[in-house]
Amino acid sequence: MTNYEKKEEHAIEKIADTLLKLEKTLSKLDSTENKVTVFIEQEKAIHEIKKIVKEAKKIDKLNDKELEKEEKRDIASIEKSQVALADIEKNFDHLDRTLEKLDDSNTRVKSYVEQEKAIHEAKKILKSIDKYNVL
Repeated sequence: MTNYEKKEEHAIEKIADTLLKLEKTLSKLDSTENKVTVFIEQEKAIHEIKKIVKEAKKIDKLNDKELEKEEKRDIASIEKSQVALADIEKNFDHLDRTLEKLDDSNTRVKSYVEQEKAIHEAKKILKSIDKYNVL
């Protein structure tokens, strides 16, 4: 496995770890039913995932020689990781656009629902490449 593959794999694993950590935190908070705390924890997780995706995008700037070497190896794995990272990025970009459009009425509730959708979609993406297992 090359350095490029390791970095992509590491980014995917960090996203999965972030979502698992969020799951654990939220499962502890269920008994308190404090929606503001849940909202804040989700915000932290979303911020962390965006940061990971941004760092991973830097990886995409490989020169052609490195890419050719990668293609000779496990191209399917590389493509899965690239597609997953791109899908997660699109998912959270969509969340940002949606949150920007919300009006002032029930903004927290709507934001919470939209965050839930984005996190759920990220989990589905990671599950599809076998990088996220439910607790």
